[in-house]
Amino acid sequence: MHPEPDQFAELLARYEETEFGDRDIAAGRGLSGWQCINPFAADLLEDLASTASRIDRVPYAYLEDDPNLSQQIISLHAELDGVLPQEVYSGAGANSLLFAYAAMLRQANIPEVYYLPPLYFVLQYALRLFRIRARPVAALHAFESGFSMNLPAKRSHLLLTDPVWYAGISVPEAIIESIRVWQRATGSTVFVDGSFQYMPWDHHIGESTANLDSNLTFRVVSPTKSLAIHGYRFAYVLLPQAEARSFANAHSTIYGSTNADTLSFARHAIDAVRARTMTDKLTALAQARHQKLRELRFTESSLQPDRGYFIFERVLDHTLQKDLMDGSFFDQTRFPQYARLNLLSPALNAFV
Repeated sequence: MHPEPDQFAELLARYEETEFGDRDIAAGRGLSGWQCINPFAADLLEDLASTASRIDRVPYAYLEDDPNLSQQIISLHAELDGVLPQEVYSGAGANSLLFAYAAMLRQANIPEVYYLPPLYFVLQYALRLFRIRARPVAALHAFESGFSMNLPAKRSHLLLTDPVWYAGISVPEAIIESIRVWQRATGSTVFVDGSFQYMPWDHHIGESTANLDSNLTFRVVSPTKSLAIHGYRFAYVLLPQAEARSFANAHSTIYGSTNADTLSFARHAIDAVRARTMTDKLTALAQARHQKLRELRFTESSLQPDRGYFIFERVLDHTLQKDLMDGSFFDQTRFPQYARLNLLSPALNAFV
């Protein structure tokens, strides 16, 4: 399976090496990076500028103090998923919510969690920092042939990322259903890093993780990512009402208030996510670029991405390998010469 007790050390070392390595790669501008083009953002940014000019920047700004925003989000998910969330907590970006969840676990003296590999490196870092032991329930990632889980036969905490972000592939519904049945039988808490949810390539809206027990489930969603507007930081977590105060305390103690511009972006972002127009255009652009890469024989793969704007494929130009994030960044050693590519990367302009 995976090495213990410090199974994340090597992965985190790779990210640290990248962070202080080649300037373009460290800044996220490479083919594997996180910087994105968005040719559809102009109207929203113009509206934001107008709204932001009317915001009072003197007092501290807290997203959770805006009852209209919380109600907007709850209403949005009732429409998208057909399930009414119990509670929502908003933060300045998904990373802060991942870290706050780990802090909440530490505060509750929870020494051990289980996880469906891989976890996003920020959550790995937080668990390691808070000395929470993380035990994998599978040897493979959810999209791999032969995948199976060994879920604990006791009440516990299970963490997973859906979709598997670096490959742009959703966790299969059958796996989520198995987790739902297990959750009901054991009374276990499930935490879903769904930052890249609601970016389906087939435009079918509705997430299977929304059918997990709302009394025992946390789900992170990131409009910043689904709109590919990263200069504003906004994400939120749908969570059980009974856990809302503990989560809010952990987050606000670590991060304090947000900035006034985030308040403005959050209101516009929810409207944009509901309208779907920008996200649909972005996923169409990602699909077109992916198809072009395959046609040009730039990449090849037996995997088929279905969500978001990252893919994991074999890059046929071997001279590029040294500049790419290969599987070693994602606890993935079973696909040699594969690497993560960002279909919205500005660096991809030179190839498509």
